Amino acid sequence: MLSTNDQDWQISVEKDLRLPALVSLLKAAHLTLFEMLRYRYVLSAVGHFMGQSILGKFFLQNEGLAKQAVIANAYGHFREFMNLVRPVHCLIVAPKERC
Repeated sequence: MLSTNDQDWQISVEKDLRLPALVSLLKAAHLTLFEMLRYRYVLSAVGHFMGQSILGKFFLQNEGLAKQAVIANAYGHFREFMNLVRPVHCLIVAPKERC
């Protein structure tokens, strides 16, 4: 068995996952709001916008296309919605903690 105690190990993952993460977060938010608010959300303006204009329109326009074509189309379609998701810079666990 090899000893790794005296060696410096580094692992690097180099893949841009921003687009899949954005789409996954938008879909998760949409489904979560539906679970919480039911049809009040779905029938609201924001529910219609998220479900039809953002997610639904993309699905209908890309249904049946090859994966590479869907990915290429996703960049253009979701570009204007990238500001709907923001990274968490600080997670406040207790009320007295500050970032």
